[in-house]
Amino acid sequence: MIAQYEQAKNDLQRQRKQILAQAKAEAEQLLQEGNRRIENAIKAIKEAQAEKETTRKIREELQRFTQTVKKEPVKRTGIIDPG
Repeated sequence: MIAQYEQAKNDLQRQRKQILAQAKAEAEQLLQEGNRRIENAIKAIKEAQAEKETTRKIREELQRFTQTVKKEPVKRTGIIDPG
């Protein structure tokens, strides 16, 4: 019986590590995508020499991306990473 609990505990610890690793990878991917879009926006603004209409369009595109990210469902695992 104790062996079963130990096995269950080990399985849960392994699953926890996998879930945390996946969450960190997804966060990193989201951060990279956001940074890429910001860098592209800055580049486009510089290339357009900050024309008002172009700048406005680029800002709108970034705003749409921000709204998309905010609307994405948050995957809650119920696992708290103690550090």
